Amino acid sequence: MVETVLARCLAEIRRASRPERSAEQASLACQTDRYERYQQVLVLRAQRLSSKEIARQLGMKERTIRRLPPPRRHFPSSQALSQKKKQV
Repeated sequence: MVETVLARCLAEIRRASRPERSAEQASLACQTDRYERYQQVLVLRAQRLSSKEIARQLGMKERTIRRLPPPRRHFPSSQALSQKKKQV
């Protein structure tokens, strides 16, 4: 009982001593975390792991892994292709 009260007080003190983050900073932190997780998924996909294995390693749900977009492929623009044809 006493331990519970002390734990609550300690948690409250910690919360009060933290500087407030703005909504923009919090959003940026979330975006950074998501990007890092996405990069980890791409690395594991490149190693030919299944969605289930990737989810298990990263502590995520398999459906989340399956729904992530594939890596972007950089295809030459139509302008670059037309210039290449002119050279030939």
